Amino acid sequence: MFPEFSIATLLLIALGQGVLVGFVAPDLARTFGPRSVKTTSIVVSVLSFVAGVLISTKAQVLIGACAFVTPTFLVSLWRSRRIAEKVRRDLELAPQVVSFALARFDRLSATEGITLGSLGEALEDESRYSESELILLRYLEENICQIGHVYDTVILSGTSMGGVSAVPMFAISRPDLQSYVQRVNVQNSSWIN
Repeated sequence: MFPEFSIATLLLIALGQGVLVGFVAPDLARTFGPRSVKTTSIVVSVLSFVAGVLISTKAQVLIGACAFVTPTFLVSLWRSRRIAEKVRRDLELAPQVVSFALARFDRLSATEGITLGSLGEALEDESRYSESELILLRYLEENICQIGHVYDTVILSGTSMGGVSAVPMFAISRPDLQSYVQRVNVQNSSWIN
């Protein structure tokens, strides 16, 4: 059914498949809540075990099955925990971020709104902010794509891959901030008890 692989090739295939599937599968289940993320991790681990059995020769079956299931399980477990932490952090920090950013909007914003550039300038002058405010500034910077909107697109030509790339530029406006808590709650509604 499958060609015979050397042990090294089998391990390489198992590692690649395990990392890819283990990383992507929990993200696909995120919308449906924590139980779905855990269930998906278990299901992809079992399917990886089966794939390891099917792709291995009779002499390699134990190595193949273990080689496929181990990276899939470990990566999906790690990714599931990161997703849960991100959801918990978003739900916890969203109201604080909105209050903080709206209160300091004029100081933080450029012409387009709050941009990566204006956040970078604010973060350069750390002495003006408390530790908790720096956490909120970094959250704004890390999540600008989720909080804000695209206000422009920069076209880059002659990239390392050749050709042209379009890079979206994000900014956060007052209406973006005013709707952010609701958007976070809707996006993560299946995670809220």
